[in-house]
Amino acid sequence: MLSFVERGIEISLMHESARREAALSVLRENRPPVIWAPAKKSDPDKRNRIFDEGRFFSEVERMGLTIDPSDYRVEQPNSFDQTLEFDV
Repeated sequence: MLSFVERGIEISLMHESARREAALSVLRENRPPVIWAPAKKSDPDKRNRIFDEGRFFSEVERMGLTIDPSDYRVEQPNSFDQTLEFDV
């Protein structure tokens, strides 16, 4: 993940050009999958959605947090779930 962020910073410092746009496209195509997301506004179930339990709980443990099982639900992601807001 760190190398992904470092590459994003490098690209953001490039002058606007076709080369920069191509580098941004490659970066977006290779982004790591989203591990969780808040509930969709239209969804009556307002619990957070967990897509990758292993990675999510590894991060929760690393940060020393505890999560109540009633606060989340595990789902299979679809392609829209993997899109960040600034991509839309």
